[in-house]
Amino acid sequence: MNVGELVIYSESGQDYNALVLGERNFPAHAGKNGEPLLTLAFAKERTDAHGVPLPLHGTGHMLELVQIRLDVAHESHEYDEEQQRKFERKAYDGGRWRAFSPAKPAEPPKSTWGRGSAKNQ
Repeated sequence: MNVGELVIYSESGQDYNALVLGERNFPAHAGKNGEPLLTLAFAKERTDAHGVPLPLHGTGHMLELVQIRLDVAHESHEYDEEQQRKFERKAYDGGRWRAFSPAKPAEPPKSTWGRGSAKNQ
């Protein structure tokens, strides 16, 4: 993967278009076809405890939209039995990445950007 390439990052049932910032190759963490671990950046809207998007006020809140994930495994990655015993509960499953398809990008969540307070809608 090249820096700047797009991939789909899936986390907690939501897909995001993500930008590749880097990669690392560890055979125990590679995908079925040797896909590397990736460092990814994506935008994730801020929400309240009920999942309602929060409005943006100032550049500080805009910076909170950018999320970084380190060492994200490909969606095809699975630990074999020996690795499962070795890592036990130390390994965080977290999100996974897959190839980006221009014909089928991630569906962005509904946004309140530029529309003021979510309560006023």
